Amino acid sequence: MRGSVSPKRDPKTGRPKAGVWVVRWEAGKQPRRQRKETVHGTKKEAEARLAKHLAEAAAGGPRWDPTLGEFIERHFLPAYRDRVKPTTWRTRAGWMRRLWLPALGAVKLADLTPLMVQRVLDDFGRGHRPSTVGAAHSALSVALAEAARLEAVSRNVCVLVRAPAVTPRERLVWTPDQAQQFLDAHDATTNGPLWETAIGTSARIGEITCLRWEDLDLEAGTWRVERTETLGADGRRTIGPPKTRASRRVIWLSDRTRAALRRQRARQNERRLAAGPIWRDEGWVFDRGDGERLTAAGARRAFAAAIAASGLPRMSLHGLRHLGGALMVRAGVHPKVVADRLGNTVEVAMRVYAHASTELQTVAAGAVDAALKREKREA
Repeated sequence: MRGSVSPKRDPKTGRPKAGVWVVRWEAGKQPRRQRKETVHGTKKEAEARLAKHLAEAAAGGPRWDPTLGEFIERHFLPAYRDRVKPTTWRTRAGWMRRLWLPALGAVKLADLTPLMVQRVLDDFGRGHRPSTVGAAHSALSVALAEAARLEAVSRNVCVLVRAPAVTPRERLVWTPDQAQQFLDAHDATTNGPLWETAIGTSARIGEITCLRWEDLDLEAGTWRVERTETLGADGRRTIGPPKTRASRRVIWLSDRTRAALRRQRARQNERRLAAGPIWRDEGWVFDRGDGERLTAAGARRAFAAAIAASGLPRMSLHGLRHLGGALMVRAGVHPKVVADRLGNTVEVAMRVYAHASTELQTVAAGAVDAALKREKREA
């Protein structure tokens, strides 16, 4: 790779200008382009500039030294958008633009320190819950991990920043008797089969509201989960693939759930005949009454109204999924089977759902006592 340093000449006289040098070098891919720079100073300083340019050209170009804001907006968010679900991108982009870029966007990425991040996080934490602060910390950490991978920074400073500890909130989950009371009260209602399906399959509500008749084999007793309702990057609800690879699964249906779905099909056929030409035949299992898909938001509103009418403790619709998971754990179903049915990993399934079944702790404690007594008798 070639380069040169020569005195800059006066265009009128042709004589060299004192202390002014022209640095020329080749850069870029073949064919190489010649570049030049005017340097004011000594010849030694001009030669040092040439050496710097030649080293950068050999390495593929000048080192990018962006601010945090430039890195986030020009590289991270555009590249990250194609790697995650729209909801994840939208949430983390929101954290960047609402918190991190206003506070630290002008700081050079290479100059960012743990103390800078810690101060912003501590100030933010004074008015927000620990889980919210943790989400903000996680968003920046993901971005800086990408910067470290690209060697734009030497380390991810978020690793050295302490986010507040998050204590999982105890979820209200009905007892089996309360669940049975609720199902009995709504057995003959329009949404009765929906509540039966939610508990019987422990599926996510977005998966249930995107269920089509073609996904079901009621004779074999299976449901192939093919789609779910998601929140797009523009904030609109869309239908997309299941949440994770584990979420794309086959759920085996109990006799009770199959009976509920058969009732749903019979009732839907009655509504179709009554509606006549205004019926929208789109194949959805759970509809709004005219064949159009019942959305997750609509299902949540219906569930809230159903609880209010039943007098039972208030619980979110997602609580039916937790109830189904807890009942499986309580019944002693193998953790791998529980996880497969829920579309989770074993670790997540046991962490999220086992806490709802306090009887398991009593059984475990009793098992230790029984083992100790047996050892004592044998001795």
